[in-house]
Amino acid sequence: MNKTITEKLLKKLAHGLPIKTACALLRIDYSIFYKEYTNNKEFALDVDQASALALEQIISSLFSDASSSGKIALEYLKKRDAENWSDHEKRELIRNQEREYLLQLLRDSLPNNTFIQILQILEENFD
Repeated sequence: MNKTITEKLLKKLAHGLPIKTACALLRIDYSIFYKEYTNNKEFALDVDQASALALEQIISSLFSDASSSGKIALEYLKKRDAENWSDHEKRELIRNQEREYLLQLLRDSLPNNTFIQILQILEENFD
């Protein structure tokens, strides 16, 4: 890729566009981008830096907004540090619902004796 195209690509990445979207807008075949990214260390560093700059801007904006909105701050903390900030009862409820759904799928799709054997193995190993 020439210098002009590379600069345009880096600018789009720094504005938060995903790589494939930026490539499409600049009519760069993704395979050409990927080849350049894997073979040119300087280019790869520039791409990673541009993408990191976009993320930094978003996070900075989020922190600015969070200082005036407790809801935004809480949502960020729930995603960033779920172990300490998320609703543990809700997470457990969702896990139980997912477990029941998977068991129902198995029950509906397997012969009864096979399902019982799988259930016994699961109980022995995961309870």
